[in-house]
Amino acid sequence: MQEIIKGIVIKRSDSGEFDEVISTLCKTGIYTFFSPGTRKINSKNAMSLSLLDFTNFEILTRNEITNLLPRLKTATLIYKFPLDYQNAKFQETLLYFLNKIKASNYLDFIETYEKLLPMVGHNKNNKVLVYLINKILKCEGIYPVYSGCVECGRQKGLIDFQFHKGGFLCYEHSTFELGVNKLNALYYLNKDFDSFDKNTTHDVVDFLKKMIITYLTEYF
Repeated sequence: MQEIIKGIVIKRSDSGEFDEVISTLCKTGIYTFFSPGTRKINSKNAMSLSLLDFTNFEILTRNEITNLLPRLKTATLIYKFPLDYQNAKFQETLLYFLNKIKASNYLDFIETYEKLLPMVGHNKNNKVLVYLINKILKCEGIYPVYSGCVECGRQKGLIDFQFHKGGFLCYEHSTFELGVNKLNALYYLNKDFDSFDKNTTHDVVDFLKKMIITYLTEYF
């Protein structure tokens, strides 16, 4: 049998002289298949299998009796990840977390990645990265409360935000003031990307990136 899978290439492992085992992130989580001949110079499929490429895979599903991996038939590139020195850190960070995911429902992440991938390399890398890794929190079931104080639900008087406590905190449940710019950025992080982009400075995004990476690293 055959099936079509749309996903992100997250790992390539050598197998034999010319073959590979490919791991992709698709809407149901990590999906791994055997990729014959893609280490050959003349391989057509190899052009669509670079790390973080967004690709359509035509897969020959495995035979349950032989317990073999599914087998790649054709790979058709949807959008290529623009790998160069400016995007290398973005790639390294995102791959680190995508290879550790535990959940099996990543449709929201896949749809967001498809929309944001064309923006990589256009002076928005940190904003795109923060928005994407925040989606990982959602898919993994550890999404913070962005609608109000996590302790009492208050929507006014919010002064702090802590991932470990689950989201925003009001003045009655925290004595630390995070600052208006950072609080606004966290609010818009739960909105569409354009709103987040327009209402967040690069300095604040650097701060958010450190917060989320620390939280995700401890989770995984």
